[in-house]
Amino acid sequence: MKFSINSINEEKEVLERTLQVKLFLENERVKFTLPQKSIEDEYNKEEYESFKNTLKKNESELDDFSRKLSVFFNKKPLSFSIKISAYGPMGSYDTNNNIITINKYIDRDPIGTIKHEMVHIMVEHFVQEYSLSHTEKERLVNNLQKTIEQATK
Repeated sequence: MKFSINSINEEKEVLERTLQVKLFLENERVKFTLPQKSIEDEYNKEEYESFKNTLKKNESELDDFSRKLSVFFNKKPLSFSIKISAYGPMGSYDTNNNIITINKYIDRDPIGTIKHEMVHIMVEHFVQEYSLSHTEKERLVNNLQKTIEQATK
């Protein structure tokens, strides 16, 4: 698992993507953050690094969950990258590159949210193939995450 913090330019990209889907996020009641001032004024690398270090303390738990995902889906394990942002939804995913973006201002379990986004990446092809609604997709992801987390040998 690779952890990294977003650069100022990457944060600008997150902001641009968020603004493009802002109405959808609001309609679906997805919590997200936007800058209060300029990104350059708000950017504090030490805060990002601190949050990254907190996440890395749970890397073995995330690796274990990733292994369980690969067994569940009968696929070789994916290599996920975790990017730290201060903007956008609390968690988001890029299925093309197996990138999960986690918002450092998240107000719930960030490790659980990363696992949630990992499941999203694994089921996205199914979601697209069968045109699941946002609600159906979230229900599927939540149920799979819970089942996989509870699995023990």
